[in-house]
Parts: sequence; structure tokens; C-alpha cells
Amino acid sequence: MPPRVPRPAAEREVFEVREAKLTGVDLGFPQLAYVTATTDFLSSRVAWHSHDFWEVLMFFRGAARYELEDGIQVEVPGNHFLLVPPGFRHRGDNDVRLPCDFFALGFFGKPPLAECGHSPLSEWESCWVVEQFGLGEKRVFSMSRSLMEQTEQLRRLVLASQAQPLSHSQRAMLRHAVAWALVQIAENLGSCSQNTGSARISAAMTFLETHMGRPVGMDAVASAVGIPRKQFYSQFRQETGMTPNDWLQRLRLRRAEELLLSTNLTVESIALELGYPGAAYFCRVFRKYLGSTPGQFRRDAGR
Repeated sequence: MPPRVPRPAAEREVFEVREAKLTGVDLGFPQLAYVTATTDFLSSRVAWHSHDFWEVLMFFRGAARYELEDGIQVEVPGNHFLLVPPGFRHRGDNDVRLPCDFFALGFFGKPPLAECGHSPLSEWESCWVVEQFGLGEKRVFSMSRSLMEQTEQLRRLVLASQAQPLSHSQRAMLRHAVAWALVQIAENLGSCSQNTGSARISAAMTFLETHMGRPVGMDAVASAVGIPRKQFYSQFRQETGMTPNDWLQRLRLRRAEELLLSTNLTVESIALELGYPGAAYFCRVFRKYLGSTPGQFRRDAGR
């Protein structure tokens, strides 16, 4: 059984902290570079960078987009994770501003400083985790339910650690829970499909993409893929970390960016092409999620 991570005494205190980070030295875990947690994170452009450790980037709500040095762009939806190998250059890309709940791990595999603590993973176990990570590098994987639940508890505990110092028992429990999460992530690579969900939710995503240029009712989407409406919303959120409406909004705004940069269509024409009732409403939505008006976005890009 995985170690049980104690929940914070006051749930309210957790979400007063939006971002928190603990290092391997903090936890006495020599193979660990860091663990970091955020709530209501808004993804933004991050400069090209690399690390000398494996990085596991996990999303529970919302989604993010990353660009890898080999020209690949990857989407990481909620309840999925991305594995970035040591030395591999990557960057976070600007994304539609849907708040994300995010958790990340940095793992050396071999401890850089033998004196910084006693690891809950043996040298052989660490090597096995790294070997498994190598099978899934630069790819996006869905999280199993047990991994989702345990790492969500970890995320909350890391956030809570900034509100009040960890006790010795919490520090020990967190160290072993992180080790368990690393093993679970490694095992997930052999048991979970790469960035795939159920056939019906995949069909719903395709339906939304092909119909994003017209008004879309979610009852119609649920009916088209053969799922009761309530179950459709629940399953969609479980598999993507977003509601169907958020997903549709994201599709439309991504397409709006492309049209603003690659065509001379007016803002009104783009609004109507994407299923918005008019330019005024489209501009409000665009500004809310992307931080500028469509006209400003086009001017800033030199169009």
C-alpha cells in the first residue's frame, strides 16, 4: 500500500498559497531535485532551458502546451503528465488562460550529494525508475486513478508546507510518498496509453473540433457520442482536466490566433467563422483568455 499522505489541517490555508517548492535537501532525499506545486496556475511563455535531471510535469486541471527542441509541440491536458529527459531543451508556450492545477518532480536518479540525506529508494530502484522514464521521454501519458489521487494529495501538502513548517513526521511521510509517486509514474509508462482517453471522449473532441464554427450545445455532443449528459461532463473532465465548454473555447481561440496571424480577415469575419455571435463578444472572450484584444494581438505580431 502507498504511504498515506496526511491532509492539511485547514484546507483553506492550502489555497492561500498559489505556488510552493521543496528541494531534495529540504526532504532529505538525495536523488530528488525538487517538487513544486501550484494552484490556479496560468501558463505563459518560458525561455528555452534544460536540466541535469528528469522532469515530470503533471496537470490536474486545465492544460498546457510545451515546445521541445526537436520542433515537436506537445499538449498536456489535465490528468496527464509529460516526461522531459536530462539535458533536453524545452520551453513552456503561451496558452489560453484557463487556470491549471500543476505538480512537478525533478529526479536525478543518482544522488549528487551523498551526505544530503537517506533516500527511501535504493540505488537499484532509482536506476529502474530512470530506465522506465527512458521508455516514455518527450511523450504525454494519462495518469491512473491511484496516481492521480496520490499526487493530488502531494500537491496539496507541498502547498500547505508554505503556510506552516513541516513537522518531522510530515517531512518523513512526504519523502516516502514522493518516492512512491516516482515508482507509480514509472509503472504507469507500461500500463497507460500515451495521451489517449476513451473512444467516446476522443469522439467528442473530434465533434467539437469539426463543429467549432457554429453554436454547439453540449447536449448535442453528449447525444452524438452516446453518453448521458451528466456522465459526459464528468468523464470529459476526468480525462482532460477541463469541461467540454473550456475545451471548445480553447479550440476556438487557438484557431482565432492562427487566422489573425495568417489571414487578412476582419475581426468580425473571424468571430462569425468561429461561431461567436459578433465581434464585440469575441473581443471580450479573446481579451479574457489571451490578455489582449484581437487587434492588439495582430499588431503585436507585426501584422
